[in-house]
Amino acid sequence: MSKWDQKINTGKLSQKVMDKVKPEAPLRNKIEDAQKKLQFQVTKLSTITEKLQQKHDAVFKKIVDAQKTNNHTYARWNRSRLDSTQFLN
Repeated sequence: MSKWDQKINTGKLSQKVMDKVKPEAPLRNKIEDAQKKLQFQVTKLSTITEKLQQKHDAVFKKIVDAQKTNNHTYARWNRSRLDSTQFLN
């Protein structure tokens, strides 16, 4: 048997012993932890969505105001800003 085979077999044996001595966390705890992590991500995404909507509304208002004052260049610039991916940052 080569040294490599011994290391592989030793790793498997030690893992089996550790699994018996130190069992994994109960499934209920794992599920609750996963739910907490998912809820955190949902909250974070909701916050990001609200901020993006506020930015969108502000730029849209600028476009409308520019159109009302016949400032078509400024309106076009804001429209391109609204369409660009730079707005998302």
